[in-house]
Amino acid sequence: MAEAFLGTFKRDYVFVNDCYFADWVLEHLEKWFYDYNHYAPHSGLAMMSPVQYQNSH
Repeated sequence: MAEAFLGTFKRDYVFVNDCYFADWVLEHLEKWFYDYNHYAPHSGLAMMSPVQYQNSH
């Protein structure tokens, strides 16, 4: 499960940005995690974000 998360996170957030500096990445992690949990659809959750899925059950 962790490997799937890391793969998705790198694909959707890291690889689409110019991550030249570790400090820059660290500054953006909180925003990326928020987006991942609140807005990004997940196929394993019926294309809902984790927050949407949790609120629907």
